[in-house]
Amino acid sequence: MRAKTKRPDPNFGHDISKTWLVDYSEGEYRHSPDEYEKNQFLVLDDHYLNEWSGHSVFVDVNKNTFEVTEQPSHRGYYGQSFKLQLSPLKILSEGDFLDHPAGGPEVYPPFYEFTWDWLNFSGKGKNILYHNMYHKDAGEYLFYAIPYVPFDSIKSNWEKITLGNCSLHIGSSKTPGFALYGDSIGPEFKVLVISDNELLVEILETEFFEGGNDWLTSDHLEIWQRNSITKPVSNRSCESTDYYLYQWGIRLFDGKVFAAQNNPKELPEVLINCDKERQIKHGSIILKIKLPYPIERVSSLSVSYSKSENGKKVKSLISTSQLIFNNCYTLSLVNKIDPGIATCDVSNDELMVKDTYVFKPFLPIIDLVNRDNGILPSRSK
Repeated sequence: MRAKTKRPDPNFGHDISKTWLVDYSEGEYRHSPDEYEKNQFLVLDDHYLNEWSGHSVFVDVNKNTFEVTEQPSHRGYYGQSFKLQLSPLKILSEGDFLDHPAGGPEVYPPFYEFTWDWLNFSGKGKNILYHNMYHKDAGEYLFYAIPYVPFDSIKSNWEKITLGNCSLHIGSSKTPGFALYGDSIGPEFKVLVISDNELLVEILETEFFEGGNDWLTSDHLEIWQRNSITKPVSNRSCESTDYYLYQWGIRLFDGKVFAAQNNPKELPEVLINCDKERQIKHGSIILKIKLPYPIERVSSLSVSYSKSENGKKVKSLISTSQLIFNNCYTLSLVNKIDPGIATCDVSNDELMVKDTYVFKPFLPIIDLVNRDNGILPSRSK
């Protein structure tokens, strides 16, 4: 198999180009992909149209991978990248990247780069804070993406399930989490967003310390949410006086919720299942958290787990992102999963990822012209 591109006639002017996966088994050199047996339409791109308007599309074929990069038209804007495996044919990843200008972007924050690994159902990236806007906090701050899979079917059955591989698994070898305080290795937990304001958090342990009246010295979750609905971003900074960033604490001993940084007036609704049957069967507890504000996408939400040392002091604080205290542009990205590419099913009380995409030979996998026709770009961005 080989990837072959049919470019337009340069005498014709600006046009669309097509790349096919073709049968190259005869080993003969031919001038046009039309002379080979076509196996799969890989990408439809407006390379020449984009080049004329300032965009560029690049195709890179390696031994068994096919990569497409769409470069933005101007510095400071976002481009896209896509990666396929050719044999057997699979979708590997897609991502967004920022074409960095020397003086910082002219568009408004948050600024980020991000790649979603469809093969392993996980994503990671970085939030970018430019010096001309942030000074003290300028730099790049890593995050793991939190998947968002709408789940009406499990809202009434959430107490019985485990999140399986349909979640961000903090504490695993691939996503160990970010130590914000204390020990770099903390307890494991999983996070999954299930609606525009609800998430499930599974804690993979069952014993929790209570720190008396001080929830900070108890085993607890910390939820940070950036909310631009109640207070729109009026400038490029993210100062502590701009109270559209909220923090709550959830004590795991009893599920009680506490208002924390920036004193949010509204509290999340928290349900917790820590009954003995679940602890024995799954070795975990699970929480359903309904937030007071809609969950956005970029630098939207971070979940941290604080482990206590005998209920007296904090032993570790592990988070989904390299969160800077009270900085609303250092949270995790929430990636809404395109149901045309993947979903999750419950099997033996465990949520498991299931690929849903189907290749159709004469429809492009990556369509950069009519973007609703191909499998990629995913439609849930």
